[in-house]
Amino acid sequence: MAKRSIWLLLLLPLLILDGCGRDEGHAGKTASQIAEGQALVKPAERNLAGPAGLDLQPRKGPARESRDQQSGNSLKKVNSPPKVVATAFADPAIHRGVDIEIVTDTEDAEGDQVSLLFRWFVNGKELLEQNQAVLPGDKFRKGDRIAVWIVPFDQTGQGKIFYGAEFSIPNALPTFISAPPNAFKTKEFTYSPKVLDPDGDQLTFALDSGPPGMTIAPVTGELRWPIDPATRGEQQVRIAVTDTDGATAVQEFILNLSN
Repeated sequence: MAKRSIWLLLLLPLLILDGCGRDEGHAGKTASQIAEGQALVKPAERNLAGPAGLDLQPRKGPARESRDQQSGNSLKKVNSPPKVVATAFADPAIHRGVDIEIVTDTEDAEGDQVSLLFRWFVNGKELLEQNQAVLPGDKFRKGDRIAVWIVPFDQTGQGKIFYGAEFSIPNALPTFISAPPNAFKTKEFTYSPKVLDPDGDQLTFALDSGPPGMTIAPVTGELRWPIDPATRGEQQVRIAVTDTDGATAVQEFILNLSN
């Protein structure tokens, strides 16, 4: 009896994101620059609860001119404070497990070197140990509210604080991290896909398309297909996995059966 060989042609996995699995407000902020928000507490206070409000104007910087103490009636120009003029996310694809990095543009009228202090808030609580431009991905999870204050300094003192508008951590898309076997010589095709979900959500598998008799286990994703000896040619397979927020990833491949 002649042996039958079976080859597998892999197609590039397709990722499909359901609209209900994405935070619309966050997506708008990460697409370009970080919006400047406001705070309800004074910048000098460290024992704060976090940026609870969003509609107050940032504090004004120090005056640019002061009266000369020796002459009594002449004016002299003092150092202009540095300021943050633009901020953006280094990578807008933010979700649990991915570091949040802020890219900042600053300005100083005298050309002084500007240093920055970052103050990070998660759900209104300041993370006092985090004062750099990067917030590690293990410090937050899906649904957390994140805000950042950026404090510029030059050699003479502090400039106006930039209050970053608060945003929420969106749902992460599940991702296939395995591929079907390249070849097999049995009478049944089996494949147990592996999927990574950064949020640890419960996943549900579905067989979108496949040859007659092929089945998939909704919880484990195990794919099984008892092969009819009369089956020949290419058989297209499409499996999908969906998390609890409705975000879906798809994997497609082709089984090529020949004598």
